[in-house]
Amino acid sequence: MFTIGQHKGLPGGSPRPMYVVVIDPELSCVFVGTHEELTSEEFVVDNLNWLIDEPFEPIDVTIKIRHAHPGAEPTVSRVEANRHLVRLHEPQRAVTPGQAAVFYEGPAWLVGDGSAARQQL
Repeated sequence: MFTIGQHKGLPGGSPRPMYVVVIDPELSCVFVGTHEELTSEEFVVDNLNWLIDEPFEPIDVTIKIRHAHPGAEPTVSRVEANRHLVRLHEPQRAVTPGQAAVFYEGPAWLVGDGSAARQQL
């Protein structure tokens, strides 16, 4: 079993460090790539549950894309009902489909959460 961002235990060899960048369960395939290919500048969040009035204009917030993530600054834009585009101000490593994406205003004011997806629109 592999996880997005995994480096250790990959079969084969490469002169450069390789990481799991995509897992496709339908094809039973794991795709590896470089550190640069592991980073994302934008991704989609499905089923975003806003704890504030849903903003219909782009909003700047703080996002945590995994439990130990220190947080990043994105602009979040509504694409359609329950689907939002997250454009990160600085690329982030290992955005993983199905991971929780938790949104904050300031350091601790929870404003929403949803399910991250690495694929773009």
